[in-house]
Amino acid sequence: MENHGVAPDIEVETDPAAWRGGHDPQLEKAVAVVLAELDQARVAKPQRPVYPNYHKNGKP
Repeated sequence: MENHGVAPDIEVETDPAAWRGGHDPQLEKAVAVVLAELDQARVAKPQRPVYPNYHKNGKP
């Protein structure tokens, strides 16, 4: 690892014109990839448990 960075998983061309225009192609691609993975890995929202009844004799 010394003197050598980690090779990227996804290659993205760096466009100087886009960079000057305020765009970051690497960041935009990273966000797109993460959002796509989130769409594929949706997890069901857990059900809220029934609240315990702390009143005497079970009456409110």
